[in-house]
Amino acid sequence: MATWNESVLNMLAMRGDPITPLDEAAASDADFVMGPVFTGSYRILGAELPNCPAVQQDLARARDRRQG
Repeated sequence: MATWNESVLNMLAMRGDPITPLDEAAASDADFVMGPVFTGSYRILGAELPNCPAVQQDLARARDRRQG
């Protein structure tokens, strides 16, 4: 997925906004599990608390999309 690749490269290079494109992809693609996993992890690494609403939304999306 192009959005995933671009976001990971932006995160590794510390440029741009890696979260917003993945938020949009995660909201529109119910099969895209790594989007909310990545954004939730990146938010926490960026000093968000695990109980903040955005991290909780990421966690809920990942849980809803897991298989088995």
